[in-house]
Formats: sequence, C-alpha cells, structure tokens
Amino acid sequence: MAEAVKSEQQQTAAQHFEKSRLLLVGVGGMGLNAVDTLQQNSSAFADIVAIDCDQDVLGSCQAPRRVLIGSRLTQGHSTGGDSSLGRRAANGDFPQLRELFTKTDLVVLLVGLGGGLGSGAAPVIANTARDEGALVITVATLPFAFEGGDRMKLAEEVIPTLRESGHGLVLMPNEDISEVSESGVSLSDALQQGAQELSKGFQLLWTLLGQRNLINLDFISLKNMLEHTNGACRLVYVEASGPNKAKLLVKRLEDHPALKSAEVLKDSSAFLLGVLGSQDMTLIDVSTVAGAVEQRTSDQAFRVVGAGIDPAGGSRMRALLLIGAAGEKGTEVKVAPSRELVERKPLKPVRPAVTKPAGRKQTAQEELDLPSVVSKGRFKNVEPTIVQGEDLDLPTFVRRGMKLSR
Repeated sequence: MAEAVKSEQQQTAAQHFEKSRLLLVGVGGMGLNAVDTLQQNSSAFADIVAIDCDQDVLGSCQAPRRVLIGSRLTQGHSTGGDSSLGRRAANGDFPQLRELFTKTDLVVLLVGLGGGLGSGAAPVIANTARDEGALVITVATLPFAFEGGDRMKLAEEVIPTLRESGHGLVLMPNEDISEVSESGVSLSDALQQGAQELSKGFQLLWTLLGQRNLINLDFISLKNMLEHTNGACRLVYVEASGPNKAKLLVKRLEDHPALKSAEVLKDSSAFLLGVLGSQDMTLIDVSTVAGAVEQRTSDQAFRVVGAGIDPAGGSRMRALLLIGAAGEKGTEVKVAPSRELVERKPLKPVRPAVTKPAGRKQTAQEELDLPSVVSKGRFKNVEPTIVQGEDLDLPTFVRRGMKLSR
C-alpha cells in the first residue's frame, strides 16, 4: 500500500513539473557561484541559467545555459563595479532576456548586491520575468562587513528597486551565512553551505507546489503571502531526524541566525511555513512546528501553511520558513514604477504631431534663389561626365530644375 501511495505521489509531481517550470537564474559573480552549487542539487527539479557580461567568468560557470549580456558595452569584460553599466547591459539585451521567461511559473533570481552587474542588472531581469507572467522571488546576499562601506551602500540603495521589481525579495546577509556554518570553515565552504540551504529550501517549496499534500500549497497562496510582506522577507531552512525530530526542528528554527532576534517573527506581517516529512510524520509533528511559529508571530500576521509527505526524503522532517523581515511592515518605499526599469523602445519611430500656435499668421516658405548653372571652379576645363544626355557633374537639383526651400 505504501509503495502504491509513493508511486502515485511521484507520478503527480512528475506531471506537474512537465506542465510547470521553475527557473533558477544566477546574475553576476555571486549569482554564478550560487548556481554552480545549485547545479549539483537542483538540476532534477529546476532549469538553471547563468547571466553575466564577463565572457571568461561565464565560460567557467557550470550552468547548462549561459547568457552573455552587454557585450557591445563591455566588450565581454566586467562592469568594474559600475551599476549603471550593469543596468544598461541588461536593457540592451532585453529581447534575449524576455525569451528566457516564456512559459515559466516561478523564477528564483540569485544575486549578490554591492557589485556592478548584480546591483544594476538584477532589477531589470526581475521586472522582465514579472512582465512575462512569472512569480518572481529574488534572493540577494549582502556584502560582508570587511568588503567596505561603498559596496554596502550600493547594496542598500538597490534594495527598494529590487523589492518593487519582483513579487518578493529574500535578503541573506553574508554575515548570517557565515554564522550558519560551523566555526573554522573556509569562506568558500561557508558560502557553499548557504547556497545548499537555498537549494534545499526551494526544492522543498517546489515539491509542495507540485503535489497533492496533507495541507495544500499553491501559487496563489505563495503570491498572496509575498504581497503581505511588503516585498522583503527572510528564508530559513532546517531539517531533523530521529524520534523527537519535530521538537529538534523547532529548536533549529529558533537557533537560526536569520531569526536570532525575536522581533523578526513578532513584527512580521506574514509568513509561509512548508513542512515535508516521511510516511511516519504525524499530525502532532506538524502541529508542533506550526504552533511554535504561530506563538512567536502576531495574531494579525497573514499566514500560509503547507505540509506533505515526501517519499524520497527518507526519515527526515524538513521545514522552510519564509517570513517578512522585522521592521518591514508598513514601510513605505518610493521608487519609480517597475515599467520604467526597462528602457523599451517602440518598434517604429513615432513623430510627434506639430501644432500651429494660435493667432500666428502662417507664411509661405521662401524659395532659395539658386543659379541654373553652377560653376565648376578649377574643374571648369575638365570634360563633363555625360550619361544618357545628362551632365552628372551638375547637382541633381540643378539638372532636374528642383526648387529648394529655405
């Protein structure tokens, strides 16, 4: 009986993935590093694309599809930290980017803020995907403190625009990523662990969206939750196993660096909790995890909960928490409308209508008084070029008796 249920759920998920499409898009250096890690864990459930303007960096990426943008502006090199150049690079290749998002249901955009291409191009790419009808979640890392104030300032400046461009923005400070990792690990290993957390989190989310669950979760619920976060949220993924796995899962949620401040949950206006477990997961297990999150959030918070069985998940119990970042509720963001992020040009040039000022007398244009014969100067003694009876050395308007206006 268990095998029959497992087979039916796998078939249902497979049919969904054939009809729907999750696209993981890495933009810029940090984004490409992330998709390289995701490629090892996510290729079975998502399409992966890498976007950059540096031809050498893009060529070394392991993503199955790589898109070079801005080659006319950068000649295949980096932006040198110039975000305006990154924005122009994306706008210049807008048709190529738009084609990526045709028939895509969910786009997860991975980008590191503080650099030129990521900070400049990411809002344009997110907006393009949204205009094509995809649900867009941007996952953005913030610079380490040791990277300097200029990079952090640039990152902070682009955050409001990114929030407006897509449906949701997940902020992941690199300092938090390093705290998730065990002490003493290398920088590359710490970043790799952060990317793996992302991969597992979105794989859990996509599984819940793609199968029939104990508590169903769909795209509309996800979109509604993101709209209630005012565009900015945090992502937390944890897992546990063993006889007390539900309680251990709650403990790991509480200890996660993204939730280290109690106000993150208390002040949030919305959250989404997704839980996946093995066949032995009970209703009490789900209630334990969901109850722990609800107790720490406001009664007025918009909440979405999904829970299901993952036959391929072994004995683990896994949880994904998307929650509005503390202090974001009610924050007013003043940015240009999203349609202005992409510099679209009309297919054909349109000439504006010329209106005549009222009360002004219209006068006829004067004709230039040009001689019927034009002097050839020092070529006056040169034999003329005669073709079919016409002297081609004379200007056309003279040969044909045309009158020119002033």
